[in-house]
Amino acid sequence: MLYVGNTFDKKVNKGYKTIQNAKKEAEKNGLSVWDEEGVKLYPLKVEVTDDVPDDAALEEKPDGSVNAYDENGEKVGEVPAEEVKKIMDEITAEDVEAAAAATRSEEEVHGTIRRVFDGRLRLRRRPSFEDDAICGVTMFDEKNVEKKAKIGDRVLYKTTDGYWISGDPEHTEFIPEE
Repeated sequence: MLYVGNTFDKKVNKGYKTIQNAKKEAEKNGLSVWDEEGVKLYPLKVEVTDDVPDDAALEEKPDGSVNAYDENGEKVGEVPAEEVKKIMDEITAEDVEAAAAATRSEEEVHGTIRRVFDGRLRLRRRPSFEDDAICGVTMFDEKNVEKKAKIGDRVLYKTTDGYWISGDPEHTEFIPEE
């Protein structure tokens, strides 16, 4: 059984048998979905991190269940294999893109990037390191830039002609406008 409400309370929250119906109700009323043990299933705040308690924290158990952790890295329970499958089946490409966008920050910058890499650099249509964002290659000495996007610990610069280029120090050097 799944429960929809602001907080987890089996006695107060309305119960649902499927994640689809529970999610639909939660979206409609700005609420959350909780499982039987009080683990929040929706909406999930996705955060990319390398900070896990240990390597075993991410391992699947023999029965297919996985550990559930709170934002402090404390184990708060286990999620059964059936629920993991349901949750994974519910994740859409839009959810993945939203999670990626949440880890990305953009800021306006004024300056130039100088190519320091001895070779061609990839041009990208959007600020993403995904292969489908690549639209060509370039060899330039310097290009004017107008935006900087930070994606995790990686950087891309948007050129004034609308393309994104790596800001990795091994590829380019940013020279601020004076």
